[in-house]
Amino acid sequence: FQSDSSTIQNSCAGKPSCTVFHFAKTLATCENRPSAYLHIGYTCIPNDMPSITTYNLCDNGSLPPMNTSRGFITSPNFPTTPSNIDCAFNLQTLKPYEDIYLYILDMDLNSPNLIGQSCTKDRFIVSSDNNVMEMCGRSYTDFLLSTCHSSVLLQLIRTSDARGRGVKLYFEFRGRSPQDICSEIITTISTLQPTPPTGLTTIPKPSESIGPSPHYVTTLCFPDTSSLFGTNNFQCQTNYILVILRAFYGRGSRCDYSPGDCTSEA
Repeated sequence: FQSDSSTIQNSCAGKPSCTVFHFAKTLATCENRPSAYLHIGYTCIPNDMPSITTYNLCDNGSLPPMNTSRGFITSPNFPTTPSNIDCAFNLQTLKPYEDIYLYILDMDLNSPNLIGQSCTKDRFIVSSDNNVMEMCGRSYTDFLLSTCHSSVLLQLIRTSDARGRGVKLYFEFRGRSPQDICSEIITTISTLQPTPPTGLTTIPKPSESIGPSPHYVTTLCFPDTSSLFGTNNFQCQTNYILVILRAFYGRGSRCDYSPGDCTSEA
């Protein structure tokens, strides 16, 4: 068994806890030397919590009110979304200097007929500041985007013979400093350069988890013993599920990332 990003996603994404193994991997980009550690960045986000409001993606009149910090957005009657839909939801920040963070909790739509084809029957379209993403098929729980622009337009198109449960999203509005420059939209964290890990952050209890979802980092050394005897080495608090933000193998002078380490995306 060899952990890699797809295996980690399949094992962990959307689950309250999971176990990840690290067996040393030969790194072609590091002169075929074995990896010393597996670095995994992740967060825990709410899944089903009655205290968090759910908004209908096809009801643009139910936009979040002032002082909203987070919420769910679902296609109509999710998980039994009807066919013959073409609707949009304009998610807008409510205060100055707020960023939008958007996550996919579940997406189950028609897939293209052939690999490489564009979406034809079902389409979920995300637009912000002249950037457009079009998606279909199925997706595990995943980070979708973050932007400091004030709005994100979400559109769902389903034909008469569309299949699948539909779409369920989770969003957060996060405050930022007025001095921060609004840069390009981030649609995947995996393209960023490695940053020094801070170690495993203590996960707050649900009553404390009212702010932005924190970013945790876990480094699995080789050999790794944290997963022995069936122990889950990734764990969220009650009613929260895992989102894997990034995973990469590394080799350096110690068992965690340092600038200058040789790394390879998992």
